[in-house]
Amino acid sequence: VPEKLVDLFKQRQLSYDSYFRRESEQIVQQKCVLWETIPDFYEKRAEIASDIEDAIREVLESNHAELISLQLHGITLQQTTEQKIIETLIAEQEELTETILQQSTVVRAEKEEFAVDAAAEVTVINSEANALGIEIRATSEAIAFQAVTDAQSNKLASIEAGLGLGTAGKLLTYMWYSGFGTLADPDKMSVVLGINGATQAELAGA
Repeated sequence: VPEKLVDLFKQRQLSYDSYFRRESEQIVQQKCVLWETIPDFYEKRAEIASDIEDAIREVLESNHAELISLQLHGITLQQTTEQKIIETLIAEQEELTETILQQSTVVRAEKEEFAVDAAAEVTVINSEANALGIEIRATSEAIAFQAVTDAQSNKLASIEAGLGLGTAGKLLTYMWYSGFGTLADPDKMSVVLGINGATQAELAGA
């Protein structure tokens, strides 16, 4: 401070510079021990610098000087501290990697379980579909057979009524004579009559 130069010289003579340096170094040392090396010097660097700056400004102002600005350059840590930090970071990275690997294993296991469940569900669906198809086919065949049988029965009934044969036996005799009677001696020949695979006995039973 220009107007305080005389007072500064009376108090410190020419040793003011060494005094300022010594006091500043002590302040830095005293303030640094108040902060944790990890993680303060990584996460709170600006707060530490501001704390040191305020303390140095107070000392200089009380000794006829003014602090213009303060910058902390080249903050270094002890080798053991640096090594500890590196080991901590490596351990954290290894833990994170192991966690990711475990999660991947769980995901793969769940994927395989889903695949097995899906395959089983597909098998069940296919079985149900096949069973339903068989049932539909059997029902359709039964309905078709019933329709053909009804149509043939109705046709025979119409013939029987139209010719006035009176009974089913006369109708069958008529069919035998009309189809085979002229081909051979009736007394020496036996013929099984059927309609679409249904024998005479089956028709008579129906």
